[in-house]
Amino acid sequence: MFREGGIFVLPNGRELIASGDGTNFYGVSDKGEVLRYELNEAGRFMLHGRLTAWAVTDLRDSTQTAERPLVADLSSRPESTSY
Repeated sequence: MFREGGIFVLPNGRELIASGDGTNFYGVSDKGEVLRYELNEAGRFMLHGRLTAWAVTDLRDSTQTAERPLVADLSSRPESTSY
């Protein structure tokens, strides 16, 4: 459904990068922390195991694709645990 490394935008302007099988997305917080968002079976985004205000239907495709090293770098970094 989502292309690997595709950059998608939430209504609040945050950019997320699709990774893996399309259920994991990576973004960067205002503090520069890498955040891993997961899609649940209902198509809702979860962050740190909690539902967010966003659903997959809220995403807009930027039509851009992140460079491969960036995607690999984001997915290999530990997830932030701050809220």
